[in-house]
Amino acid sequence: MEVLEHQPQWNQNILVQRLQSMATHEDGYAVAAAVEKFVTSSKWKVRRAAWRILGSVPDCAWQSFLQCMEYQEPGVRRDAITGLRFWVVPAEHEQEVCEVIAGSLEDSAVEVRMAAMEVMQDMNPGDEEVPRAAATSPASRDINGDDQERLL
Repeated sequence: MEVLEHQPQWNQNILVQRLQSMATHEDGYAVAAAVEKFVTSSKWKVRRAAWRILGSVPDCAWQSFLQCMEYQEPGVRRDAITGLRFWVVPAEHEQEVCEVIAGSLEDSAVEVRMAAMEVMQDMNPGDEEVPRAAATSPASRDINGDDQERLL
């Protein structure tokens, strides 16, 4: 397997292409081991590509997820949470993931809080609020076009 190190002459697109190529041609655990270091890259595009690849190996993704949630840089925490979309959480970690996401709703960085909200909505698709378009349908407006509550 190719040893993947970020070369100074590579731009982030080349690195992402190499990560994706490696994911399709190598053993999942070997790829995960090589890719783990890229989930904390300073480049968001590289982090997201690494999370997509790690998603195919949930055990490795879980460990990386926990490590990234400890980082000071909000982008790393945000992308770790967003990375949950790319992998199936092992049953033994479901409760812990829910607790981490719930805790992330109170994170100091707005981008982390927003990512946590989006992932929570993905995890519980029936629990979202009524979309704004449905709440303001013509049937819920009075003759002047103002929104009103309908009592049944």
